[in-house]
Amino acid sequence: MKQRHILLLAMFVASVMPSWAVFKEENLHQTLSVLMVELKDTYTRVDRGSGRMEKRIQEQHERLIRLIDECNELSVMLYSQEQVNTFDQTFALNEVTQQYHKFSSNRVPFNEIIDNMNAEMERYNRLVLTLRKMPPERTAEEIEQTRNVEVALDSASESIADTVVVDTPDFAKESVVMAMDDETAAIRDSCLFYAEKMVAYYWEQIQRIEEDNGYYQQTDELLKSAYDYAQERYTVLQHKVFAESQGNYLRTLKGFSFRFKRAIGDLKGRYGLNRDKQKGAVATSSWQGPVVFAYAFFLLFILALSILLANLLVRISVRWIKWFQGEWPRQHRGMLIALTGVVFFSVFLLINSQTAASSFVVRSSVMMGEYTWLIAAIFASMLIRLDKPQVRKALLGYLPMLILAFLIIFFRIVFIPNSAINLFFPLLVLVFAVCQILVNVKNQETLPRGDKAMMWVGAVIMVTATLLSWSGMVMGSLLLMIWWMFQLALLESIIAVSKIIDRYYGSHEKEWQHHYRQKNPSLPISTRKESYIEVFWLRDLLDMAVVPLLTVGSVPAAIYMACNVFNFNIVAQNIFLQPLLNVEGYLQLSLFKIVLAVGLYFVFRYVIYAAKGFYRVWRTRAAVSKLDDGVVFKESDINFNLANNIVTLLAWGLYVIIIFSLMKIPASGLTLITTGLATGVGFAMKDILNNFFYGIQLMSGRVRVGDIVECDGVRGTVAGLSYQSTQIEASDGSMIIFTNSTLFNKNFKNLTRNHSYEMLHFTVGVKYGTDVDKAREVIVEALQPLMVKDKYGREIVDRKKGVSVRLLNFGDSSVDLQVLLHTTVDSHFTFAAQAREAIYKAFAEHDIEIPFPQQDLYIKEIKGGQLQS
Repeated sequence: MKQRHILLLAMFVASVMPSWAVFKEENLHQTLSVLMVELKDTYTRVDRGSGRMEKRIQEQHERLIRLIDECNELSVMLYSQEQVNTFDQTFALNEVTQQYHKFSSNRVPFNEIIDNMNAEMERYNRLVLTLRKMPPERTAEEIEQTRNVEVALDSASESIADTVVVDTPDFAKESVVMAMDDETAAIRDSCLFYAEKMVAYYWEQIQRIEEDNGYYQQTDELLKSAYDYAQERYTVLQHKVFAESQGNYLRTLKGFSFRFKRAIGDLKGRYGLNRDKQKGAVATSSWQGPVVFAYAFFLLFILALSILLANLLVRISVRWIKWFQGEWPRQHRGMLIALTGVVFFSVFLLINSQTAASSFVVRSSVMMGEYTWLIAAIFASMLIRLDKPQVRKALLGYLPMLILAFLIIFFRIVFIPNSAINLFFPLLVLVFAVCQILVNVKNQETLPRGDKAMMWVGAVIMVTATLLSWSGMVMGSLLLMIWWMFQLALLESIIAVSKIIDRYYGSHEKEWQHHYRQKNPSLPISTRKESYIEVFWLRDLLDMAVVPLLTVGSVPAAIYMACNVFNFNIVAQNIFLQPLLNVEGYLQLSLFKIVLAVGLYFVFRYVIYAAKGFYRVWRTRAAVSKLDDGVVFKESDINFNLANNIVTLLAWGLYVIIIFSLMKIPASGLTLITTGLATGVGFAMKDILNNFFYGIQLMSGRVRVGDIVECDGVRGTVAGLSYQSTQIEASDGSMIIFTNSTLFNKNFKNLTRNHSYEMLHFTVGVKYGTDVDKAREVIVEALQPLMVKDKYGREIVDRKKGVSVRLLNFGDSSVDLQVLLHTTVDSHFTFAAQAREAIYKAFAEHDIEIPFPQQDLYIKEIKGGQLQS
């Protein structure tokens, strides 16, 4: 509202313009001289701008009159609506509600303006009184003579000193001994004149603003009364739509003839002409039948024109634009024409909404334009996601929903009476529900899973809407159908955007990963998703947070847009904000808070993931930078467990605190609950707390994910470490879980905690008489081909310690040689098997015999009672 800005400007000019300040000068003469210059400058500026200010105030007054007329018109419209026509009621209620909020938010602060002007007038008034009391004092007659002397001032100014300036007391009119000189007195009189002119200016402005303020007060009361009535009716309508049945449809069918005649009569009354039979006058409305039918034909005309232009544009593009000559545009030419036609149709509606004079045409074009943009979003999503056969099937599958939604919006645009809606819509939605089910069954095998799911959800929505309408809740059925239309368009848009993102990153993923490896050759690249956090953090943000947030937010957005179609804005606010569960002092739960909590979950999930990923990269870079040349590093050498768990604990703890605050769960309530539970679960929590603290100690450095440990004869790799347990993947592939307290109290061995090498020793036997030095050389030579690097770039055998072959023992059948070396822990068993095989082959090549175990057996016989051998 521009009048607000105009009056604020007036207040600014009136109160800020005289922003001078006279300070103590050398004497009174100089002080008054400075004051006179500043007062004269202020008055001159006010006088020059008085014409423009007068014009602006007059324009504001005229706008105020128009505003009052609009409010009166809205009040008449509101109170004249019949209670049986829901569309009419909701339109009137919404208009009044919007006007009231608009008026309240843009209301001119008259009281503040008047208070500021009163303060300024009081200041000038006191200045006048002070100047008049200076010796020699001036009476009103003397001041009038002084004014006549000031020829440069307004000669037509009225004497206002007697009306707005406090009269000089009698005791002050006595002569004084001391008086200022004539020159100073003349300057004083000039200051007095200018100050009185400013008093008069403020007095006049205050009177005019107070008059407009009175009109504003009346308008405010009128709107407040209409607004209160609108809120009451909204409550009634909300109950009527969502809780109250308007009658079973089977009963309606029994009296079909009567209800049909009534509906036809209401339709004639709505779209016919209301004639004054006594005077013969015709009362026309911009919402009457001829306008409606003309607008319907106009929609058909611009729809045909849009399709024609789209067809022409696509044909021209195919001929002159190379991209349109490719395989994909040729396959989807029909859908491209349809999408382009919808866009043209939306543009025509937008232009019409900005240029039409009829309020019906403007509102109808806006609403129909919103619907066409939804169709455009669905068509674009199908083009992006599906191939040619699937596009046709999907279009056929979504067609029942699109047609039914169009009919519902058209019913809303023309304000069809409730009697017609209640009679025809239950049959209409039943027919479309059957069509949707048949189409879904036919397209069961040809469409992607997501589209089939949404089509079946649409069928369920239609069946539900049918049941609601047949039970008498027709308006609830309409709202449900329109909500699904908006929800479908939003979901299709989100899926299409997600598909575009996946295609873009999928086409560049390998290239960017290769470039990252070349740029960071020293960083160990694992299969973990976080390894490429610096490259794909934006994709991960979109996938893990933005797309889920949009999906969750689409539900309340679709509900609000559906309610807005039927002017149920207040109902939408109530749906979101009214508590679903409200235990005073302990819990408050609403749909808005549930959606917000779910959305925050996805935000915190990504924040935790990103924090862990960037921390991993930072720690890895720092560790690699400290290594000497040639020293191999692998990512499992760093303990990320403790930091990751701290980040997780802090982030989710903050999330829980925010949710508790959002749900208005008081700290006192939590204290009461925890106090009550403390005694009962204290003993049960003992083991949990032990595992928790032992887990922290294990994470602090004793065990890391990826370490190879041995405990209770079980050897395996640490696969996971939480606050309650440690998961170990054994060498045979099984998963063994130790509680942290159990593992902490055991004498387990961490085989990779020190230098990741483990001593390997095994025995090889050669027959007696074999050259031991030759056997040693053969063994060392046989093991050389096996001493390679693993996938991390480390030597499998520690070359610093080398291979040692020692004569261990003189066995019963062989000379036992012990082979001793240090291998990486994770290659221990594999290398041992390969080493034995290599030694066996090498001995065979060099004719070194590995003897069988031998034992001489002597048999003795007894002859004649004597033992003989």
